[in-house]
Amino acid sequence: MDIPLIHKFATGYAEGAKSVNPNIRVIDNYVGINDAAWNNPGKGKELAIAQIGKGADVIFTAAGNSGLGAFDAAEQYGKLVIGVDANQNWVKPGYVLTSMVKRVDTAVYQTIKDRVENAFKGGVHVYGLENDGVAYALDSDALARFRARLAQEFAAHLTAQDRQGWRPHVTVQNKVSPDTARALHADLSAGFAPFRFTAPGTLLWRYRGGPWDAVARLPFGENT
Repeated sequence: MDIPLIHKFATGYAEGAKSVNPNIRVIDNYVGINDAAWNNPGKGKELAIAQIGKGADVIFTAAGNSGLGAFDAAEQYGKLVIGVDANQNWVKPGYVLTSMVKRVDTAVYQTIKDRVENAFKGGVHVYGLENDGVAYALDSDALARFRARLAQEFAAHLTAQDRQGWRPHVTVQNKVSPDTARALHADLSAGFAPFRFTAPGTLLWRYRGGPWDAVARLPFGENT
C-alpha cells in the first residue's frame, strides 16, 4: 500500500541493497492506496512480473496477502523473493532468499520483564537488528528434510547432544573463552564480504574424543 509505513520498508530495503552495491537499481511499486491493497495476489504477481521484465532479480514484498503473488512470479521466472513479517521461507522453497521477521515477541517479553523488575520507562522504544526486534530468517525446507532423513538413518548412533533440536549454524571457533570468541568474531566481521557458494555434498566424520577421522565424502544426487 502506498502509505508512509511501507515507504519506510522500501527505504530500508533500498539502503541495504545499495550498501552492498551502490549502483544497484531498486524498483518501487504499490498495489493500491486503500485496505484492498493488502489482499490482491493477482495484482501483486502482475507488478512482480513487470519488475522482473525490467531486470529485477530479487523482490521484497511488503504487501500482506498481495505479496503471495510475487512468490508465484519468482517461481515462474526463476527469481528470488524476500518474505515479510513472519518466516515465509517455506512458501516457495528454493525461491525465497530470506524473510524479514518482526520479533513482536521480543518487545512483549522485554516490556513484561522491565515491568516485573520495576525498570519499565514510558516513551518510544526502538527495536532493530541490534536487539533482536527484527530479524532475517535463513532456513531451507529441503535442507530440513535432508537433516531429518539423516537423523532417522543414524538414530541408533546419535549422542544425547546430537539428538537435540536442530539449529543450523557455522562453527568458527569453540572451546575458548567468551571474550576470545567475541574478539575473533569482531575481527572476522570487519573484513567479511558476502559470497555465493555451492555445496556439492556432505562429509562424514567420526569423532574420537578430540581429533576427527574423515570417513566418507557423499556427493548430492547419488544414492538418494
